[in-house]
Amino acid sequence: MSNLPAGPTYTTEVELYKPSASTRLGITLTSTMNEPPAVTVLSPDGMAKSVLQLGDVIISVNGVGCQGHEQTTKALVAATGTIKMLVQRGGEPPAAPVAAPAIAPAPELEPVDVAAAQLSGVSMGEPPPPSFEEAEAAALQSLVGMGFDAAASMEALKKHNGSIEAAANYLAGGS
Repeated sequence: MSNLPAGPTYTTEVELYKPSASTRLGITLTSTMNEPPAVTVLSPDGMAKSVLQLGDVIISVNGVGCQGHEQTTKALVAATGTIKMLVQRGGEPPAAPVAAPAIAPAPELEPVDVAAAQLSGVSMGEPPPPSFEEAEAAALQSLVGMGFDAAASMEALKKHNGSIEAAANYLAGGS
């Protein structure tokens, strides 16, 4: 393969997701005759820039060997979904990732009989109170459910410190 960069090379598999056939990858391929093509241009805003490098030689696309830039371009244009490419890349392969330390499994917990615990007076804990945003959204939903305008309801809630009853009275014409 005359497209291979000088010096050491290694083979790696890269993947990218192409949502539709019309999505452009932003690459230009070059080859002589039917040799696997090399990436000669990478568009800065193209999808492929995150996984390909200038000089990469694309050996296969989704398991099908590449024979020339025209055949490879057609395969890449037609492909949708996850595209797997086997590429020959110049340089040394990246160092193997350091394995994460093993994490001990969580200890086994005894099953709890909720009904028995409640009968014996053991509290199973109260659910946490809603956040301010959740309470505000619920109050707004209540007022809108009563037939009030959402924007006016939000303003009334703010004016009446989140009180649904006071906001409803205000919106209904009270004070």
